[in-house]
Amino acid sequence: MISLFKTDSYKLDHKDQYPEKTTFLFANITTRSFKAFEKEFNIDDEKIEYIYSYGIDYTFKKLIEEWEENFFTKNWTDILDEINDLNNYTNIRYTDSMISDFEYMHTNLKKLPIDFITLEYFEKQFNKKIKVTENTPLVFIWNTNPRFYWLVGFIETWLISEIWPIITSGNVSLQFKKLAKKYSSFTCENDEHIPYQFHDFSQRGICTNYGSIKTGIGHLMNFIGSDNLPSIKELSKYLDCFINKKNKVIGTSVFATEHSVMSAGSKDKEFETYERLLDLYPTGILSIVSDTWNIFNVLEVYLPRLKDKILQRNGKLVIRPDSLNPIELIIGNNKDDDSKFESEKIGIIKFIDNLFGHKINSKGYKVLNDKIGLIFGDNISFKKAKDLLDNLTRLGYASSNVNFGIGSHNYSWSIRRDSLSIAQKVTFGKIENKNVVMQKQPYKESLKNSRKGLIKFEFTNIENDIEINIIENLSILEWKASLPNEKKELLKWLF
Repeated sequence: MISLFKTDSYKLDHKDQYPEKTTFLFANITTRSFKAFEKEFNIDDEKIEYIYSYGIDYTFKKLIEEWEENFFTKNWTDILDEINDLNNYTNIRYTDSMISDFEYMHTNLKKLPIDFITLEYFEKQFNKKIKVTENTPLVFIWNTNPRFYWLVGFIETWLISEIWPIITSGNVSLQFKKLAKKYSSFTCENDEHIPYQFHDFSQRGICTNYGSIKTGIGHLMNFIGSDNLPSIKELSKYLDCFINKKNKVIGTSVFATEHSVMSAGSKDKEFETYERLLDLYPTGILSIVSDTWNIFNVLEVYLPRLKDKILQRNGKLVIRPDSLNPIELIIGNNKDDDSKFESEKIGIIKFIDNLFGHKINSKGYKVLNDKIGLIFGDNISFKKAKDLLDNLTRLGYASSNVNFGIGSHNYSWSIRRDSLSIAQKVTFGKIENKNVVMQKQPYKESLKNSRKGLIKFEFTNIENDIEINIIENLSILEWKASLPNEKKELLKWLF
């Protein structure tokens, strides 16, 4: 699809709606509030004080690629034919003046007359991530040609729709990482398990494969375990955009089965299927979905018979429940008097412990035999993961005994643009050669107030936990002084 179609239709008239002799617009994209995000992903009802910026540099690099691939390399006649063809199906029209500008941009400029500076640009200067508090801009955007002031708003739709899935899912994974660290800090001897403890299971539940790449990249900002292969491949091409991904290994996975594999061997030969899989993979981690029929039968009938084979492997067998209540599976269900399975009554962690044994770590918590483990991936919400870790701790087991699969519940159903209240607002313009400070201030809705004027970042406490000060309502000269030299060069006409 041609790039100029990737916007909201109401923006097609905005070029003519701005005052005459508008030549420059300056905007910022900001996370205005964490309140909605906090409701889903807080730990112990604590306020979320900060997030991190993820994927902004990547998104602007993709913006440039998008217009290069789907506009500048196209024949202008073909683009015009596409515009005229659209007229057969809608009353939405590109104005003549906008079409004229697009032609000029295509034929004469041959690149987007837009520039920007991101918070991530400064993170690269300092070589560390910077904590972002509420109402902190992530990027400043402006036009570099006076004819294209309107383009700042035109690209907003594309930018916001590309930015929010990555930064929001990245901060979801950050909260899961904080959760993992919390329990690891008092139940485990080290944090070596944390990069793998929450594994991305979400791809099929995200809206489109393209969307799952974005959320999958967000997951990879804080974890290595992932089955989202497209996001690993995409991230490998853009590592220079992410300072927190310095290792060559971006994402890892394990040998794992699905229900079709387990049922293909038939219910009558389920034991033989387990036996065959253990022979097929004598080394490494092998995860087997264990409730195609009855997980308690697997635990109590098959595992004792396979114990020697499991212990002789150079690797770990991971049991994966895919149904039932994960909390009850862990702690047991004594309410079901009709159950004939001990593992159902006492909980599967105790049953596996009784069968394979454990050691006590220096923190006083039990660590299962390293040949056996558990992963829960069925509809695991943030709250369920926390509750499960709470119960695991209460039973005296280290948090490293259990891994989780994070599905689309966390990277789709629980997040949206409003999770972090991400919005773009224009705060300054050059109109009739006058500096115009702009600010949105809705009546009785202060949350939606925008910042005003030209804005810059100012950083303090550089050597430790960097703090950001947002300086707004700058003069043209003050703003100019804050820019890198290469960006000043593109704005000589303005200064």
